[in-house]
Amino acid sequence: MAKIAIISLSNLLRDPRVYRQIVALNPEHEIITAGLNPCGIPDIPFFQLIYNGHRIYQKALRMKITQNFEAFYWRYGNFKELGEYLIQEKPDIIFANDIEMLPVALAYKEKAKIVFDAHEYSPLELDESFLFRFFFKTYKKYLVNTFVPLVDKMITVSDGISKKYYEDTGIQSIVVTNAPNFQNLSPSPVNPGKIRLIHHGAAHPSRKIELEIDLMNDLDPSIYELHLFLVSSDRDYFNKIKNYASKKSNIFFHEPVPMKTLANIINKYDIGIYLLPPLNFNNEFALPNKFFEFIQARLAIAIGPSPEMANYVNKYNLGVVNLDFNPKNLASAINSLSYQTIMEYKENAHKIARKLCSEENQTILRSIIKEIIENN
Repeated sequence: MAKIAIISLSNLLRDPRVYRQIVALNPEHEIITAGLNPCGIPDIPFFQLIYNGHRIYQKALRMKITQNFEAFYWRYGNFKELGEYLIQEKPDIIFANDIEMLPVALAYKEKAKIVFDAHEYSPLELDESFLFRFFFKTYKKYLVNTFVPLVDKMITVSDGISKKYYEDTGIQSIVVTNAPNFQNLSPSPVNPGKIRLIHHGAAHPSRKIELEIDLMNDLDPSIYELHLFLVSSDRDYFNKIKNYASKKSNIFFHEPVPMKTLANIINKYDIGIYLLPPLNFNNEFALPNKFFEFIQARLAIAIGPSPEMANYVNKYNLGVVNLDFNPKNLASAINSLSYQTIMEYKENAHKIARKLCSEENQTILRSIIKEIIENN
């Protein structure tokens, strides 16, 4: 048994990837955690992280002028206090999630080994934003180039992101997807008179949810419905989306549901929709939770030509991959599907749901920890 610190500048209960790390490693090891909110699992120690966002752009401007990236980093949150907590607890392994947790993990690791879960590629995460490019892009590059080469093991969410980190740092990462837990469900039957499309997730401008609303312009409203389960991460954008869809009688908004029950809730729908234009590098190589949640819910899938998702759809014959991100063209592809074909896609999702689930990823995580312990 090893003592493992899992640290993330996020809500541990609502961050599916981090929560799955905790669940995967908790039975066999002693787990301690740090985050913005606890994971909710009884008896797991928790250190409260604080994000210091006050006057962030003023501080970032000073950083840009002085190029003192590390001074900015240590003022970003209560990271020194986290470091003292790590020294006190003496973990054998520190699981650092996202680039914000890596410098503190390395500075206060003592004899601990560092596993870095990069999640996505941080220097290009919001590259479509002028504010990000002006204030934070160089800072994020500094963190990656300085600290990633020092880790003992590294994981990422997709092949494209893994290759990018290797190009920049020479560190080979292991791909651990965002697949959720296996759900013992069956495909729901397709009603020929009512095809129900579903999209869920964060309402953020970079997700371009308006494209999925535009999709409905070219689908018969008497047959096709779009159901949206959106988390309002950007209130202005969420309100904009609701207003944009308000004139369409076949678009329905639902309250977001907990990740544990999501697949069961959306199982009654037919096609999971995701049009994600490559506004930034991470969008281009996205392989998100929702994609695998579509599979666990036994849905057909309709997406744009996002390469990581398209690889799975094409390999397992799960649905349609549009040639571009034009909703009119995707609508044409959906219109061409027979009810029998949609059902076939749903059955194909059923066949590979056991393979594309978090239980497979938990095996990878445990093998990483086992290798570290055996080689220590």
